[in-house]
Amino acid sequence: MDGGQVVACAAALEQHAAGMGRAAERLAQAAAVVEWQSPAAQAARDRVDDLVAGLRAGSEQVHDAAVAVRAHGLAVSAAWAELVSTTAAVSEAADQGAEAVRRALRGEVVGPAGSAVFGGRHG
Repeated sequence: MDGGQVVACAAALEQHAAGMGRAAERLAQAAAVVEWQSPAAQAARDRVDDLVAGLRAGSEQVHDAAVAVRAHGLAVSAAWAELVSTTAAVSEAADQGAEAVRRALRGEVVGPAGSAVFGGRHG
């Protein structure tokens, strides 16, 4: 999974968090219009209130997780870009080193400024 996919997962988590929050609000609104008269009804109301509180807390936790996942995805993308850049720099240095070895094997000597000196030793 690359950084972009991780960020997409974060967006899906945020959608779920928002859905949980909307469900909590709908449940709270529905409970507000019910006449909770009897002790059994009041006990049911208490359970509904607990459910609403649980949905709200769960929504916040899922949202917080989405924020963390998004940050991780962005960090993965940045790290990948840094790795690509570093790999390119290492590859270029390796190519330069290989060229210097080829020159040395052909009898060329690389001077201090990177210029080749032909015909053997450099003194």
